[in-house]
Amino acid sequence: MLSLSWKDFKYFKAEEFDSPDLPGSGETEMNLEFVAKLEQLREITKRPFFITSGYRTLSHHKQIYYKSATVPDSAHLRGLAADIRCLDSQLRFLLIEGAIKLGFKRIETAPHHVHLDMDESLPQNVLLHLTDN
Repeated sequence: MLSLSWKDFKYFKAEEFDSPDLPGSGETEMNLEFVAKLEQLREITKRPFFITSGYRTLSHHKQIYYKSATVPDSAHLRGLAADIRCLDSQLRFLLIEGAIKLGFKRIETAPHHVHLDMDESLPQNVLLHLTDN
């Protein structure tokens, strides 16, 4: 595999993936192979993405609340996940269809985003749905 750097990406900047409580963390903590897959997905969908969450520090992650409780072992903590804002069903379909084509094995939908990750330490071949954010 070729060595990747943030300069290789056309659609994304490192700061889009920063944990809100740690500026610069996107650059140092995001897995660049994962970001490269997001670049491919962006090419496939031909739609811009707004990243609502990329890397998360443990402190920030603990502040995020889902009705069922925060995921204790999230791929966000390892820079292997991103939430993409998604407010319409057409984009949601394009994201899921493209993600499956690119080999993503962990997809989650929620009312306002689609979560994608490639954390092989977590269960694979899953499609989850959150009812609220």
